[in-house]
Amino acid sequence: MALLTGFIVAYPMNWWLVANHLKHGMMTIRRADAQAPAGAHAKSGHAAMDVTANAGRGGAAPLSRMDHGRDAPVPSIPVMAGISFLALTAGVMIAFAA
Repeated sequence: MALLTGFIVAYPMNWWLVANHLKHGMMTIRRADAQAPAGAHAKSGHAAMDVTANAGRGGAAPLSRMDHGRDAPVPSIPVMAGISFLALTAGVMIAFAA
């Protein structure tokens, strides 16, 4: 039951992250030009998404809306972070109430 509840609570946040290109989906196939340079994966598992790792070296920029001059995500990142902390607080309160 806890696993099912966690999935249901986390799904909207994960959907929002994938929709706003802040996280890749599980079945995402990345474009060849968005790959990290050779050897970058050895330094960090997220080197392809790190702006500083690829900036100025001809590396691929991260795939996010804000990097391409598009509108900011709606709702904004701080709003979603607040919702996430509220969900965490509710879960901790439920755990201590039992």
